[in-house]
Parts: sequence; structure tokens; C-alpha cells
Amino acid sequence: MDTYLKEKSQILDLGAGAGIYTFYYAAKGHTVISTDLTPKHVEIISQRATDEGYANITSAIADATDLSRYPDESFDAVLCLGPLYQLTDIPDQDTCIRECLRVLRPGGLLAAAYVNRMFIYPHLVKSDPGFLDTRWIQTILEEKQISSTEADCFWTDAFFHTPGEIEALIEAYGTQKLVHAASDGISILLRETLNGLTTEQFNSPTF
Repeated sequence: MDTYLKEKSQILDLGAGAGIYTFYYAAKGHTVISTDLTPKHVEIISQRATDEGYANITSAIADATDLSRYPDESFDAVLCLGPLYQLTDIPDQDTCIRECLRVLRPGGLLAAAYVNRMFIYPHLVKSDPGFLDTRWIQTILEEKQISSTEADCFWTDAFFHTPGEIEALIEAYGTQKLVHAASDGISILLRETLNGLTTEQFNSPTF
């Protein structure tokens, strides 16, 4: 995002959690409206912004599928780095994307995060192999989601896209992809090895 954001952008941070991205971009001089569906998260952001003197941060409770409080073309960038994998109904995902694009100015930037369906398996290998049974594998592959109502659910309500699915979801609205970046992949299985590499080794073209 740093590569594409213009100076002093107006940013909407959806599903901001405790505000890690909110404070990062506010510290760079951007104006950020930081939202979350959980009131406690909004309180945390608001209190920290006050304590640390961030006059360029506003926090609010907001549903990522209903941004009607914000007019069309209000923001230079929208950070949707949590909602899409927590919205388990595909129509809600579509609504979320439509709302994000509605409040974006022409040429604005949308950053959207998702959980790669294929990442879940190495994640479970590393964190809790007990869930690598036929039932959970079939659930993830066929239903593409998990529910916290399951007695032995290993996470919370979550939807898992493939890279192709997430691109199709967003590009269906006439967007132009700038970057599709992976953050984890199978590296979770190689953490100790990766952390042990020197800078030269890590940057080697053969790695």
C-alpha cells in the first residue's frame, strides 16, 4: 500500500481489530477512520488515539456490509483486511466489496485480505494435527468454511477462499489488480529454518 498511496490520504479501515494498520498509516500522516463491529475494539483504538495524541484517527462501530453512514467516493483507500474471511455467506462478501468500492474515490485503492483454503492444512500440521481427519478436511474443501457452533471447531466462524476465488470476487466489479501477495503459505512449516538464514541466504535468487 505504501507504494500506491498518495500523501495525506483519507483511509477507511474496516474490521480494524486493535488498530495495527490504523496506527501504522496514521503515523505516516494519513487520516484514518478506524471501524470494527466489536465495541471493545473501537474503545481500544479511541483510547490509544487519545493517549498518544493522534488527531488524525477517528474510530466508529461499523458493519462492513453496511457503510451507509459514509457517502459515495469518500476515501482514497479502503482497508478490508479482516471482514472477508469472517463473512461466511457469499452474498455478504459481495455486499462488502460493493460497499468498499462505493465509498472509494475514482482510482482509489482497495486492500483486501483472505485466508487461503490451502494454507489451512499446513497450519493444522504445525499447530494441531489432531484436526487433520477426514471430517474436517472434507468440511474445508466442500463447504469452504468452518463454524464456531461445532463443538470441536479449531477457530471461529471463517470462510476460506482460493486465490482464484478471491480475485474473481473482486474483479467482478471491474477493478484492476495491482498486487496479489502471499504472506504465509508453507513457510509456517519452515519458520525455524527461515529464521536461521542469513540475509544473503534469504535474498539468494536460488531460494
